[in-house]
Amino acid sequence: MQSFTGQYLLDQKAIWEKEVSFHKVQLNQSWFKVVIHGVPIDVDLSNIPSEISLYNDGLQVIGNPYWLTSAEKRQVQKAESIVVAFATEKEASFCIRNKVYIAGISARVEKMYSTSVNAQCRQCQGFGHLESRCRNAPKCQLCGENHPTLRMDVIAVQEPWILGSSQNPRDFTGSNRRSISHRSFTQILPEGDIRPRVMLYAARDMQAQINTSPSFPTDPDCLLLSIRTRGFGFQLLNIYEEASLRDGLARTIPRVVLPFQVQSKTIVLGDFNTHHPLWDP
Repeated sequence: MQSFTGQYLLDQKAIWEKEVSFHKVQLNQSWFKVVIHGVPIDVDLSNIPSEISLYNDGLQVIGNPYWLTSAEKRQVQKAESIVVAFATEKEASFCIRNKVYIAGISARVEKMYSTSVNAQCRQCQGFGHLESRCRNAPKCQLCGENHPTLRMDVIAVQEPWILGSSQNPRDFTGSNRRSISHRSFTQILPEGDIRPRVMLYAARDMQAQINTSPSFPTDPDCLLLSIRTRGFGFQLLNIYEEASLRDGLARTIPRVVLPFQVQSKTIVLGDFNTHHPLWDP
């Protein structure tokens, strides 16, 4: 019994084409698309397939080439990018490695990364593109207003990636400390020459007064900040709790926190390396 493959249906087109209103029928096949850059905007795209085949041995374009940008944007450009497709990955890879001779130029080629029309950008919250190629202003994912989704004033980190000096990798004193930095945040770390396992980032534009507590013990695994804003003050305690006893030392909480008189308005957070029965499945 003859199976109804795509090729079989095309072969029998004379039988069914009068019964349906299709304008065009072709086999469904994988296309390997590439982007050709620097093509003069006055080029007739209908000539592109024949030019590529003529001046580039072994290349055969399938489908119809099209401009990557809109006609409006092309009005102010002398050259733009076009998209062409090949039937094999080998042809597409050859173009990417060796460029393409087209319209009298040697054009640079890169792989075409298609984005679904349903893909949502996490920066502007628009559709049809991703944040890696977005040039729009950020918008909130919750309300759509012109501000980032998250507004963070303080970020608490445990076990940060911190390096010592290049001359002495174990030297973590003063200006020798290195960690991930950001122009919008100030790093706050415990004092001392032992590698800290807690760190806080405070936003530079935060409308608050931030200080480390002078009476709090100096410890690489614990950091206490006093924060006062708009007449309201509280403390922020960042803790790294040892997973196991080391060198006979007590854990961070009984060693540092319990002997200290913590205020009632204190937010305690950290990595406690502790399991609670309520988390059991």
